[in-house]
Amino acid sequence: MSIPSSERRHDLDALRVFACYLLFLFHVGMVFNPAPFFHVRNDESSLVFLILCGFIGLWHMPLLFTLAGWSAAASLRSRGVGAFLRERFHKLFVPLVAGCVLLVPAIKYFELRSGQDLNHRGLFVTEEVQASMRSVLPIDLPRAEPFDESFLAFLPSFFTDLDRFTWSHLWFVAYLLVFT
Repeated sequence: MSIPSSERRHDLDALRVFACYLLFLFHVGMVFNPAPFFHVRNDESSLVFLILCGFIGLWHMPLLFTLAGWSAAASLRSRGVGAFLRERFHKLFVPLVAGCVLLVPAIKYFELRSGQDLNHRGLFVTEEVQASMRSVLPIDLPRAEPFDESFLAFLPSFFTDLDRFTWSHLWFVAYLLVFT
């Protein structure tokens, strides 16, 4: 039995809702995860969150990208190429630029303040963070430079120092923009 393309797929809507709830759980859990791959970390970590976030991380983003591809295909069929590309620009490019200007500096500030610097060159951590990560990664990571605690001192260099600039948590928006 074929389903008309204009009919709403409630099963996919339910899957999107489930994926969004998992996204929330994942990001809350990552704060307590001892692994070094998150911008903000709690002083106390939990092996349970390491396992839970690792499990969710295996299939969560592929699920979200699959759902996005399904939606993009339906949008392309119903709107045509020109309207689809305009829609992608407004729904992805504009939020990416706005987020990089308005949100990412604060995320980067908290990341640096917690002793980490994740950028295009790799992950750099302070000595204190290095010690807490040895239970997860038995290797030494490159050392992070000392960080000036003042947000106002950090902000101008964020926009001029390309080693500090990142799209941070908005990486998936950039990928969706490029892939579509």
